[in-house]
Amino acid sequence: MFSTIYGQCHELLSTHVLIHLTEQCTRHGGLSYHSMFTFESQLHYLRKMAHGTTSLAQQIAFWYTIDKKLNTKKKYSVDLLTKQELRRDIFFDNNIRILYQQAFQNACHLFFGLHIDHVVEYISRFGSGLKMYHSLAYLRKRSTASHRVCVPNPRCTKKICFGEIIFFFSYRQENFLLLKQYRCSLRTFSSFISYENCLESWSDYINRFYHIIESSSFHFVILPCTSIVNKCLFIPFSDTDFVCTEIEHELEHD
Repeated sequence: MFSTIYGQCHELLSTHVLIHLTEQCTRHGGLSYHSMFTFESQLHYLRKMAHGTTSLAQQIAFWYTIDKKLNTKKKYSVDLLTKQELRRDIFFDNNIRILYQQAFQNACHLFFGLHIDHVVEYISRFGSGLKMYHSLAYLRKRSTASHRVCVPNPRCTKKICFGEIIFFFSYRQENFLLLKQYRCSLRTFSSFISYENCLESWSDYINRFYHIIESSSFHFVILPCTSIVNKCLFIPFSDTDFVCTEIEHELEHD
């Protein structure tokens, strides 16, 4: 019942918390003693309102009252959670476009049936609700991995494939992306795990969250931006493989 309401990822996290969190807090201290808790929570926002550390609680209460008064007229639309748009800015790396120009032309010919380079607007970022997806062409991406995503693929046995977004582009008022799509390995993640007395069908459960892709086998495809499912983590697994898993709960900031 839990997974049908909140999803399987929430169920797995809840199971971990119930089993291990008490022990971890006893051994390492409460969550409030770790930087992730304060810097990723409302406490960090409130702390920035204060000046210095003198009478910190009093300062926070005072400035929160002022902030609330100033923002009473600010209204948010439901579109904030559903709006999808390309972010037009000056942070597009033209060197990436040049580097992948031939791959882009070949992918265009397969997808559109023609070459379209002269009527394309190249863009480095795409926003979907509260999520922001970067591409390799984003100049300010630094160490972020927001260009690694998963997309649906009905022709794949796993029904989902993984890749890296080279760049986004607009063509005839529609939004697309050029994706470096990796080949899914026939091997499963559970086949590398030794186990004893495991629950029935545990391997199917594990394999739904962790997928193996071949880093040396890929091709370039063009897809609508709406086909992006989630950001993903690519974890080096061997000299030729990555383990991929979706990021359903995101802490990364733009």
